[in-house]
Amino acid sequence: MRVLWILSVDPARPPDGQLTYSLALIKALAASGVDVTVVHLGARAPDWATEYPIVWRPAGTANRNRLGSVVSRLPAMAYTAGSPEFRRVLGRELTHSWDAVVVDHVQSGWAMGLLASHRSTAVVHVSHNDERTVRRRVASGTSATPATRVVLELDARKVATLEDRILRGADIVTTITDEDAAAFRARGSTRSPIVLSPGYSGVRLAHREIVDAVPRRAVIAGSMLWRVKQFDLLALLRVADPRFAAAGAEIVVIGEAPPEFAAEILGLTTVTKMLGRLDSFAGAFAGARVALVSEPHGGGFKLKTLDYVFQRVPMFVQTGSVSGLPLENGTGIAEYATTEALVDGALRTLDDFATLNGLQNEAYARCEPVFDWATRGAQLRDAIAEAGARK
Repeated sequence: MRVLWILSVDPARPPDGQLTYSLALIKALAASGVDVTVVHLGARAPDWATEYPIVWRPAGTANRNRLGSVVSRLPAMAYTAGSPEFRRVLGRELTHSWDAVVVDHVQSGWAMGLLASHRSTAVVHVSHNDERTVRRRVASGTSATPATRVVLELDARKVATLEDRILRGADIVTTITDEDAAAFRARGSTRSPIVLSPGYSGVRLAHREIVDAVPRRAVIAGSMLWRVKQFDLLALLRVADPRFAAAGAEIVVIGEAPPEFAAEILGLTTVTKMLGRLDSFAGAFAGARVALVSEPHGGGFKLKTLDYVFQRVPMFVQTGSVSGLPLENGTGIAEYATTEALVDGALRTLDDFATLNGLQNEAYARCEPVFDWATRGAQLRDAIAEAGARK
């Protein structure tokens, strides 16, 4: 089986949740016995590329002038990715025979026009979110000015239009969560979506006990390069930092952030430390009693929640920030309706070791058998084979 994968990001860049999921699924599909060729933005393959039998086809840089998207039918992220050079490289690859072509993320939806003449090839849409819902939420909830809101709402409508086109044109649609699958079914996806929740290949702690010797500290992990992530983090820290300071506790933030944003955070807070990007979460997680997750605008599955689960950091989350985990409020996770309630709940529980250890043990037990990349690769391979038979 031969699969062409359209990846509209640079696989060699520092990973965020979107890229981490895509690369792990690509590796899992290749490990299942499929010949995979990846056409991607950027100049080179990721550093680990030689470890897997995957062919990488660099397609150069993105469109630098994002303003061109204003007069394009494509949303900004797809317009930027679909550069003339990328289109030429993809066009050359499409002259070969493929069992399936993967349109990874709505960001790769610019390629649907090129795929229209290849009706004998199965089209697979690997989605990362219900982008229509996420982009509307971003436009309405994170705009600093009315003008910004107008621009974001226009782009959100373009995202919804492109996503609908992909859903109609794809032979296979995959989602990360059941919630996204239900949303796509309601919008008329050609096929019933296949849920491919992430696998987990990181550290798994067989045992951890949170005791008095662990610092009175909360951890927040994740890439802070996206404007929406920055918005949500600022909103959380404006509430959490003064309350943690009053309680004699502290907060550490892990993840790559623009220097100017890190400086802004440090200027606004007193007990928050910005640790930047770390090769391993282990030390920071071992020195924290709780994890705070307040990302009501980003949507989707948060891969970092699996790091919290398997490295046994109890999660305190704001409603709407976490999906796709087999956990419920009070059973493996503590959920609160508002940022204020989340912060107060975490501080009330910060010295309650029985509750903290109960949360992290239950989360680990429920998630341990669920998240496996090898299974996801085999699921996608089998779905492609079935779609090929239909074609």
